[in-house]
Amino acid sequence: MVEKNKKYSIINNLIYSYKNLIKYEGKRYFVPTFFYIISGIAFPFMAILLPSEAVKLLSGRGNKLHIFLILSVYILFLLLVKYIYFITKEVSDDMLFFFRSDFFEEVINHILHMNYEKFESSDGQRKLSAAQRAIYEGESQGIEGLLNRVPVLIINTMGLIIYSFIAADINMFIFAFIFLSTVIVSFLNLRAGKWQNEHRKESEKLFNKFKYLRDESIASKNGKDIRLYGLKDWFLNSFNDVMKSYGVFQRKLRGKYFTASTADKILTLIRDGAVYGYLIYEMMNGKLEIDKFILFVGIAAGFGVWMNEIFSATQKIVQNSEIMNGCRDFLEFGCISDDLKDAHVNKGAIHKIKLENVSYKYHGDSKYAIKHLNLTIHKGEKLALVGMNGAGKTTLVKLICGLYKPTEGKIYIDGIDISKVNRKEYFNEFAVVFQDVSAFAFSIASNVTCRKDSDIDQERMENSLKNAGLFDKVNNYPKKADTILLKELSEDGVDFSGGEMQKLMLARALYKDAPVIILDEPTAALDPIAESEMYDKYASFAENKTSIFISHRLSSTRFCDRIILFENGEIVEEGTHESLIKKNGKYAHMFEVQSHYYKEEECDKDEAAIQ
Repeated sequence: MVEKNKKYSIINNLIYSYKNLIKYEGKRYFVPTFFYIISGIAFPFMAILLPSEAVKLLSGRGNKLHIFLILSVYILFLLLVKYIYFITKEVSDDMLFFFRSDFFEEVINHILHMNYEKFESSDGQRKLSAAQRAIYEGESQGIEGLLNRVPVLIINTMGLIIYSFIAADINMFIFAFIFLSTVIVSFLNLRAGKWQNEHRKESEKLFNKFKYLRDESIASKNGKDIRLYGLKDWFLNSFNDVMKSYGVFQRKLRGKYFTASTADKILTLIRDGAVYGYLIYEMMNGKLEIDKFILFVGIAAGFGVWMNEIFSATQKIVQNSEIMNGCRDFLEFGCISDDLKDAHVNKGAIHKIKLENVSYKYHGDSKYAIKHLNLTIHKGEKLALVGMNGAGKTTLVKLICGLYKPTEGKIYIDGIDISKVNRKEYFNEFAVVFQDVSAFAFSIASNVTCRKDSDIDQERMENSLKNAGLFDKVNNYPKKADTILLKELSEDGVDFSGGEMQKLMLARALYKDAPVIILDEPTAALDPIAESEMYDKYASFAENKTSIFISHRLSSTRFCDRIILFENGEIVEEGTHESLIKKNGKYAHMFEVQSHYYKEEECDKDEAAIQ
């Protein structure tokens, strides 16, 4: 079931956005914005007033030099106001841009701290996409789009009020027509914007499909499969399907705005014709002086602009407030508080872990991934968890590590309920290597230590590389352990082979030196013999530690004190390798089937060595 997004009022979102703006940029933002608003109100009015005043002065009998000086000073002042307007607008916009960049820290901080289970869920990924929209999609979207429309709304509202006082001198029927025509056009624009907002999810879904296809088609890791399996046409056809659907959506949207635009052009033509006709009639009958005629023409033209800008700014504020709802919803989703967790683990001790009637069900699934599991992992024990893919082994690891919270039951460490232990403190007791090896485009030293350069223990890092069998290779690089891994962020980055990457993960686990070691099939990409050798190496460093070794290859974990065969989230067999073979049950049958592959591979290696 999809979780609904939280909703906030526009005022609430504005208060929230301004509080964060002050938090990151300080109150200094309001100084240029104040002058931006004042100059934005003054400049159009002064520009419209200039021709009228010039005609009035020139039609009189005043001294020409005096008139020239007055007009020159006026124009210079007008240019100064214009300069202030553009400069302060640019400064204000720049500060909002940098604020949007800084505000991303809020999202990143939440991602790195939030409940992993929530983040990994479909709801979490959907909400993250909505949050990114509030930050990534430019100055007109999200939090920056919300804030930069507020000064525009103030400028145009104040301008409209000033113009209304002046326009009141025009015929009231003409004034009413100007007002009504602008309202009609603005209403049509608002209706188009409302339709766009109501169909936002449809647009986002199409955009996400396009983004996925784009990213997957250009990813170098997919290049081999795309070429060898002839996937080019599939990608192109998928692109065309998405673009056709997006084109249909855009045509509907453009149709809505085309109606508003057409109405605007027709009503503007009628309005201008009526206004100019009336003003010309009044002037020809001596009821209106030429300077007033010029002023009222400018007022009539500007009046519609003010109103259109007000409705446009209001529409943008409404739309971006909705986008901010998605951002704030994500920032409040999956929050974790350790403030009230006062239980502590014995740091660095050899731990005993106990699962008591633990069950787990993924969000939205009716089937349990783990069912009523009771398991005790004794201090210093080497436990093997084996079974076919999909048996629930990785889910169990995430439960033991505290990444997932049991749907039912309790997990204890040394008799302490782990839900009452500070999360960071609990994580420090585990060194885990998962199936999906996570190397980062940082230095090799940073990948091993997972620490800032200033916090790295160089001797400990080098010893970890030596014990993992990677020191000589790393030491041959010109920058040694400071060499950047991968090429995403550096042209000089280096790539490791699958086996070398496993050694890097071993070095990382050795550096952390946690009292609990868990290997969740990190060597699945290696052949069975290489995997067995790697597990033996891990085992040699696991003395006086509680260790869990997970594999679907049964020969890799024969050295363990106890082996558990896991199937459909349940323990189906348990014992040592020898006792399970004697039992002649499922484990023995699986081992016999798999052993043929190990023997064949060993023979192939022996033959290759002889040749």
